[in-house]
Amino acid sequence: MKEHVGHEQDVEKAMQKRAADIHKQGVAQLKKAQAAQGVDQVASEQAMKGLEAATELFGQAIALQPNRPAYYLSRGNCFVKMQQYQLALADFAMCVRLDSSSPKHYGHRGNCFRRLGRCEDALRDYDEALKLEKDQPNYWYERSLVLIELEEYQKAIDGFTKSLDLKLPAQYKAFFQRGVCHRKVNKLDESIADLKQAIGLDPSSADAFNHLGLSYVEVRIFEEAKKMFASAIEFDCCARYLNNRGLACYHMSQYEEAIQDFSAALETEPENASIHFNLGNTRFQLGCDLQHPDAIRLRYHREALVDYQAAILLEPDNPTYLHHKGLAYQGCGMVREAISYYEEALKRDASHHPSRFHLGIMYHMDCQFERALEAFNGGVPPDEALHEARGIVYRDMGDYRRALADFDAVLDLEPTKGKHRYNRGKVYHMMGQEQDAIEDLSRAIELGSTEAAVYSERGLAWRALGNMAQAVVDLSSAIEADGMDKLYWSNRAQCLFEQGLYDRAEADLTRALQLENQDPELLYKRGISRYAQQHYAEAVADLKAALQYDPYPDHLADIFYHLGVSYANLGKHNLAVPAYDQAVLRGPGKPHYLHERAKSLQVVGEHEKALHDFSKVIDMQPTNARAMFRRAFSFKAQGMYEEAAEDFEAAKEFAPDDPRLVINYRKVYSVSCISLGPCGHEDPRPTALVGLGVEN
Repeated sequence: MKEHVGHEQDVEKAMQKRAADIHKQGVAQLKKAQAAQGVDQVASEQAMKGLEAATELFGQAIALQPNRPAYYLSRGNCFVKMQQYQLALADFAMCVRLDSSSPKHYGHRGNCFRRLGRCEDALRDYDEALKLEKDQPNYWYERSLVLIELEEYQKAIDGFTKSLDLKLPAQYKAFFQRGVCHRKVNKLDESIADLKQAIGLDPSSADAFNHLGLSYVEVRIFEEAKKMFASAIEFDCCARYLNNRGLACYHMSQYEEAIQDFSAALETEPENASIHFNLGNTRFQLGCDLQHPDAIRLRYHREALVDYQAAILLEPDNPTYLHHKGLAYQGCGMVREAISYYEEALKRDASHHPSRFHLGIMYHMDCQFERALEAFNGGVPPDEALHEARGIVYRDMGDYRRALADFDAVLDLEPTKGKHRYNRGKVYHMMGQEQDAIEDLSRAIELGSTEAAVYSERGLAWRALGNMAQAVVDLSSAIEADGMDKLYWSNRAQCLFEQGLYDRAEADLTRALQLENQDPELLYKRGISRYAQQHYAEAVADLKAALQYDPYPDHLADIFYHLGVSYANLGKHNLAVPAYDQAVLRGPGKPHYLHERAKSLQVVGEHEKALHDFSKVIDMQPTNARAMFRRAFSFKAQGMYEEAAEDFEAAKEFAPDDPRLVINYRKVYSVSCISLGPCGHEDPRPTALVGLGVEN
């Protein structure tokens, strides 16, 4: 019996020795594989084969001695290096089962849990390890990595600090990770300090330079951020670091450099949607630079469209990419296309307020006012931008009360911006509340809004109050601020005209026509100004030119009327009559049109037609002595002497103080007609500038 027991003990010792030898071989094989890892691809393949051989040896040792946790621990570490974390987890779990008093067993299993994304399990294992060995810095460090995964950044910071206090051998890692966590909790000074410490410990760490750059971005020190990203690129010219440096350049408006970095990043990662998006944003900003010529700005916006489309092809359901393509179309002036992309963005995310807001702006530009209001009222936050945009829609719809409500609201939110005073002042002017308009517009100027439009609007308000001198002063300021806008020259011309300063009005309109020589309204107005100076031939040239360029339909009657009276004053009554025909056709209820046509018909011998027109004038103006006096001559020419005499007498009766209407019947017999003055003075209104209005 004793011999049998002794034999079993000898066998057990032999198995233990055999297992220990095999385990020793496995450890040697593992060290050899580790030494070969990462040298080149061939060596890495050899290393992987070495790791597989090591696991085989550890497996044999386990088969001989299945209750030895050290063997499971060795094989588990081998599996970790092979990134086979599930197999490693099984081995480390066996270690814990065989020896639950060893902190390293919990530590290794916790690492596997973290790698597998089982953070709660990992945290429990590290807590157990620290209960058994509370001053082990590695466990504090690794536990903090788990807390990062759980987004408990402050607790992670505390853990990294503890690991550093306990003299963690790899201090670089703790400073680096703590620096990243400090940025996550917005402790940016601490983040920068930690990452600088990390770089001090490892000056060749591209990742540390990159994260330090990101922290500088957060504090908006973009120049330093750019330097850090450049240092990262020196060690590793990867797409991520190039993209980050491009973003730093973008924030400093160094757009050309940003384009170079984004383009270089895309050479490395052409399938990276966010880099295409960033490149598009940069080109879009160049397209928004008003210092560039319009053609250059349009080119940049079109290039941005291409970049955004590349991002969309890679991520077709990203509402931000769709929204920005809408912005690029908006920059190109392609309103309908912009609308379609804002709508697509909202299909992906109905709560994407920027798209809803810009959709409202585009509907407004497309004159779809109700749809614009529907977009603005569809959940867009009621902030300064919304009240301003919606107020302008109400204003353009003519709903001035609602427009005022929005502009009042925006001034409550932001009372120091002159543009909001301008918007409200413009509405007051449209409502005829000129004093209120002047008060708001003056305040806008005090707040720094010295744009041409503000002075122009105040000038128009002064004009409406009859203060032409002050109106001219403000409109002159508008021209000084922006002399390339024909509108300001035209409006000042109107004020000068109304003061009887016709030559100065003509000069302003000539300057406006130098900016746009085919504008029918400017030609029309200059024609009227020249007419008022009795420059009839020049007036004819301008009025005929105006007709060639499609003027406002409402102005056609007045253009033809003044063309007619200009011809008549030049003695060209045969040309005047067709012009009057067109004027009467478009303004049939205006007696002075008929009166002037009748006079020209009379001169060219069309007495029957002249009688018809004179009679219509007298029907509309029964006491018009001038019409009766001239009609008498057509009656005389037709041999209707009694009717002629009645008209002569009636004319004297209705205008007894006008000696021109007193005639000698014997002498008048041979006279075809007597003119009572230049043509164009039959209008009962106080000014001949009938159709010339101020533009807004």
